[in-house]
Amino acid sequence: MMGLNDGVIYGTTELEWFTLTIWFVAGASLLLGYFSWIVQEFQLRNIQLHDNSFRYELAKQFCDVRSLPSDIRLKIRYYYHNMRINFEEYNEKTKILQNLPQNLKNQIAPLFNSQVLKNIKFLQMAKPEFVSKIACQLQPEVSLCGDFVVKYNEIADKMFFVQDGSLEVLATDHFTTVAFLGAGTYFGEIGVLITGKRSLSIKALTNCMCYSVKSQEFLEILNDFPEQT
Repeated sequence: MMGLNDGVIYGTTELEWFTLTIWFVAGASLLLGYFSWIVQEFQLRNIQLHDNSFRYELAKQFCDVRSLPSDIRLKIRYYYHNMRINFEEYNEKTKILQNLPQNLKNQIAPLFNSQVLKNIKFLQMAKPEFVSKIACQLQPEVSLCGDFVVKYNEIADKMFFVQDGSLEVLATDHFTTVAFLGAGTYFGEIGVLITGKRSLSIKALTNCMCYSVKSQEFLEILNDFPEQT
């Protein structure tokens, strides 16, 4: 039977002492593993920050050599200081998928890209196999506030899925706002499926993270799943 002395639990038999020891050892192991994970994450973050600073310095040197305008320099600085590390994390996932066998890629891609895919309405009703095919082809793309993601009359070579950020749809004058887009929306499908060119312009109102799929790859997937058209 276990006893209680000054708020401390202690065993009164050999079995109870053994059980308590196992609990304490297991708890200590879990705690040690947790702190080890924190240390590893901290070290990885430091490596990422050091690499990011190094690459930013190279970018600055390039700006100086090429005498790039100040607004371009500011965008480059903002990208490295605020967005690059997060973008690289998305990029690394894509690189991992590219090196996997196709069957394994089909299983893992929806998990990697679940955050963007689960919010797209037409994909919520689609076959899992169709969603998996789309997921395997997604490429991360970042747009800074004020960037045109697509412009009117350009060749429609991609379709986009918005993961984060806000965008505005502009008329052919590049000025009149027609609609707004946010996380869980998509655009570019009209040009890919019908016109072959952009019928409107899309401009980032904030820093945006999107995923794109090339038009040829998207059309090939639709050919395999005609019921989705």
